[in-house]
Amino acid sequence: MNQQEKLQLINEIFTPSSPIENKSLFFGRHKELKLIRETLEEKGQHAVMYGPRGAGKTSLANMVQYLFDNLLTIKITCHRNDNFKTIWERALRKIKFFDRVASPGYLPKGNDELISINPPELERINPTEIESILSSLEMNIMFIFDEFDIMRNSEVKAQMADMIKLFSD
Repeated sequence: MNQQEKLQLINEIFTPSSPIENKSLFFGRHKELKLIRETLEEKGQHAVMYGPRGAGKTSLANMVQYLFDNLLTIKITCHRNDNFKTIWERALRKIKFFDRVASPGYLPKGNDELISINPPELERINPTEIESILSSLEMNIMFIFDEFDIMRNSEVKAQMADMIKLFSD
């Protein structure tokens, strides 16, 4: 391996300024992963990660998808000027799954069809509407709202707190 190839390999593996997305490059944090697993397995519980920038929260969140076989992980990066509607529109658009749809006729064969969730065409979306949409799905979904701390709108934070309470109930 020449010097250029070595440098390229190092740059692929060592990325201190960006989150780890490849499971094979993630090491440690076994205690935190175990705690997240226990939290997610407990009905009505929610995992919240917080800490200073650069501590590895996003990398850890990226690894949670590997903890469960039947978990759809949806990651949304929040922006300063987001509101409740824009965050959840992005989240709902990312929910995609295959569903078996029976074709008509005697002894019908099933076809896998890609299903997407379309957000309601409303001027404002509230937590109850989101909870209604998500509760109709027969799947486990974990939402990761990255960079939530930079949001300026306190109403959005209150609505997200209401959303968490709805999910707990």
